[in-house]
Amino acid sequence: MHKAPPAIFFIANLRRSRGFTLIEVLVVLLLGALLTATVLPAMQRMLEAAQYKTARDAIVGRLGELGYEAFASGRSLVLASSSAAPTGQGASAAPPPYPLELPEGWAIEVERPIRFAFNGICEGGTLTLRAPGRPPEKLLLEPPLCKAVAGGA
Repeated sequence: MHKAPPAIFFIANLRRSRGFTLIEVLVVLLLGALLTATVLPAMQRMLEAAQYKTARDAIVGRLGELGYEAFASGRSLVLASSSAAPTGQGASAAPPPYPLELPEGWAIEVERPIRFAFNGICEGGTLTLRAPGRPPEKLLLEPPLCKAVAGGA
């Protein structure tokens, strides 16, 4: 015959398994807060890097399309610094600088204007891409198609 354990054992066992102690809950909350504090800044940097790369790739892609745009329109295009405007003698003879749309805060500086002939061929040149909060990046536009290559001279 089995002897039933005393009723006190069951009551003590029920009290022990009802929930977590305050210390256990605080330790879990502290670990969660530490994990969040270490991961959140890294996630922010990763988001900023992705936004920069997306904007940069869009600009480089747009530079690659300029030759085709000149060919499709049948007119020459000139790429100049983003703040440049035609001035001085002979400014009316050359086509005006092409208005390349850039994200806010970004700028393009061109050492000398880069011409895209009406047939889509370009002379090539070097430009500097400036993004807010980043070091300037030199790009080389290689003739005849002006494909952008990083690290121009």
